[in-house]
Amino acid sequence: MATAAETINATAVNVIEHLHGDVAQHFGDTFVFPEGASIDDFMEIAHRKGLVARLRTLISEERFRELLKLVTGLSVQDLGEQLYRVCRASLPPTAALRNTVVPPPLLADMCEQPWAKPWPPLLECVERLAQVPGIAGADADDLARWVDATAPELTPQVLAADLARLRHDLRSEAARTAGAQPSWLQVYLESEWLNRTQERKQPQYRVELVLWSPRTNGPQVLSTAVDHGDGTGAELWTLDNLPSLLDSVFADRQNVALIPRMTELAIEIVAPSEALLYGFDRWQRNQGADTYGIRHPIVVRLRDRLAIPDASDQAFADDYWRAKWAAFLSCAGDDGGTLLKWRNPDALDAIELQNDANLFFVGVETPLMTGRRDVFDTLRDAGIPIALWIRSADLGSALPPNWRQLVSEGIKGKPISDLHEAIHQLRRLKEPRSDTNHFVNALTLLWDDPARPPLKYEQQGVFV
Repeated sequence: MATAAETINATAVNVIEHLHGDVAQHFGDTFVFPEGASIDDFMEIAHRKGLVARLRTLISEERFRELLKLVTGLSVQDLGEQLYRVCRASLPPTAALRNTVVPPPLLADMCEQPWAKPWPPLLECVERLAQVPGIAGADADDLARWVDATAPELTPQVLAADLARLRHDLRSEAARTAGAQPSWLQVYLESEWLNRTQERKQPQYRVELVLWSPRTNGPQVLSTAVDHGDGTGAELWTLDNLPSLLDSVFADRQNVALIPRMTELAIEIVAPSEALLYGFDRWQRNQGADTYGIRHPIVVRLRDRLAIPDASDQAFADDYWRAKWAAFLSCAGDDGGTLLKWRNPDALDAIELQNDANLFFVGVETPLMTGRRDVFDTLRDAGIPIALWIRSADLGSALPPNWRQLVSEGIKGKPISDLHEAIHQLRRLKEPRSDTNHFVNALTLLWDDPARPPLKYEQQGVFV
């Protein structure tokens, strides 16, 4: 029977032999380059496969070996994942990067990436690696010195002025990212009413996924194709099947690398009003006990707000929407608990809501039954961008009589700009996690930011 060391060595050899395949190998929390997979071993295979000859068009073998020694000698948690992130950030969004967290083949891939700037992506990723938190100052200095020594040797030569610009740009980017808004994953749902499932007659939707992140230089559309084993991807989705699409998005390193702070990623569902009483926050992650509502703040948006049939009604509602959002922005740092105004759903009146210029956050004071589309029509016409309600169908036990007070106290003292995170933290409390029928698990938050429009509407030419 093979020993543990022999098994690790065999794994290392397998990784090296698959230079042109997809490899993703972790060796504990801290990356360890296994014994038996030395840099010399890697270079020997690389010579045999003709990789070194290709790399020499950018960098000498000696410099590449030196870089491998520096990088594999770093002592930082999850080195492979950190290296993949900085490599991905050094490339255009459309570039393809080898799916591996093993440094030698990953850095070899970076050597072959085309230049999109006055410096090669390899130099940029090394500079980014030097800025990763947890890397010792001496190691960061060694990486910077490697860049200084390598830049003049490249063809074409990277000038000192360009190198200074690269470092200035990375410092500026780091400052912007530190103060940037959290990332948002927008899930846009377009009803396909003529195509329903045969078994339960569930409605199906066309889906567009858009990532809004400090690293995407604007919104970026993500792939919604999921391989079903026959080489085809699903085009239509039921609400119950959509978690598998999210699973595939978060399993892709290229997507994850575009999200600077995964713990702050929010998921935004842009859905027609008939779907807004669905429990999106209950979606299971990887078919396990963990839900997306526990992992991430989840909010919904009114797709109907941007699809009013009459053009003048659309413009009318949009004007109120923008005015209400401007009122929110003027007090975004104020206490969300005091700004919440509870209203009876049967007494909601669009004109009354329009006339109150300072009313932009509405709480629906009784649970909403399926079919209460009139409530969402009123919120749409009044331009209300922020609202909170309870889904009656997801209440498995009696609703506490003081539930509104409990919600208000849960968000009291928190800025209303962080409301989506405040509701998320309520879901993460031990009591709601242990009781799926807890009323907190039936809360839905509407968060309709006009500054982040669904791209689908821009493509269709609908007025926004």
